[in-house]
Amino acid sequence: MLRLFKTLIKTFLFSLAILFLGTAIRWEGKTLSEHVRISAEQTRDSKVVTHTYTYVKEWVSRIARDFNKGVSRHEVSSAKETIHTDRVTTQAAAPEISKNTSEGGKSSAALEELPPSERQKLKALIRELNTPHDK
Repeated sequence: MLRLFKTLIKTFLFSLAILFLGTAIRWEGKTLSEHVRISAEQTRDSKVVTHTYTYVKEWVSRIARDFNKGVSRHEVSSAKETIHTDRVTTQAAAPEISKNTSEGGKSSAALEELPPSERQKLKALIRELNTPHDK
């Protein structure tokens, strides 16, 4: 903690020294801070800076657009996978259900044959599949 205070005090004193020297030292009839201000204004008004700013702005917008397209594609593909998985599971379970119900209502008997641990696993799986997943 003491090191942090020492570093902050040193930084503050360094900043004060720079400010004082920038206003006290004169070069070609102007202070150093005036030279820095004039150079910054000339740089800001140059065509190179304007062109670079425009290029970077367009580049960032392209990246953002591509990112949004990628995210929407990922959401669509994961939704398709979920739908496909649900169809496969449903189609695989459909023959067993129809066979059990055609045998005269033995679907409840088939459920009773399952051990309790398997029932709990199935219930957990059903709950997991029924909960919406926000990505």
